[in-house]
Amino acid sequence: MSDTRMNGIPTTVNGSTLQAWMGATEAALAERLSPKLLKKAAQTDKDGEKGWLSVAAQKPLSSRVADQVCVLLQDDVVGVIAGAWSKYAELKRCAQETLNDPGEPSLVGLAEHSFSYGFTPSVTVNLNGVKVAEIPFSISVTCTVTGLKLELVDGCVRKVLTGDCEGKGTIECAGSVIWERSLMHVDLPGEMRLRKPIRLAGTA
Repeated sequence: MSDTRMNGIPTTVNGSTLQAWMGATEAALAERLSPKLLKKAAQTDKDGEKGWLSVAAQKPLSSRVADQVCVLLQDDVVGVIAGAWSKYAELKRCAQETLNDPGEPSLVGLAEHSFSYGFTPSVTVNLNGVKVAEIPFSISVTCTVTGLKLELVDGCVRKVLTGDCEGKGTIECAGSVIWERSLMHVDLPGEMRLRKPIRLAGTA
């Protein structure tokens, strides 16, 4: 009996997922993860080679790997965008200023800005509970955010008030692009309070 497991999953915040944002489905990814491509991508040692041949002969393998890739895409869209905010000096300055008025919210608007985000997780393929291969993936998005307004309190981003985001998402395996689509248009929700505030100034 074979199974698959995922490694390197990013943390989540709250809201629409990368999978929904990228429009990727298990069926579409499985169709692109051919046995030949999976064999090319599989990182095995001598002991795992025989096991890999047994696993690869099982028709559902592409679907199982695709299912785990979809799990890897459960990172949160707002969390991804928030990861770029700490790079903006003006926003950090505004966050620093809120430390002078504890508990008092400050509204800040960000000009249109672009950023990229990516990670390189892997899916582990097991046979009878024994690892036989690692299949690495590269997942990335590039996007532009406009009309963004944030609420800052005590050095943290506490709420996303308005904004929208557009861009492109890409998934690669063994040097081949298996998914590339324009990101679904995202209207960042009004009055959305982040489950975990994004700290930009001060100490946790």
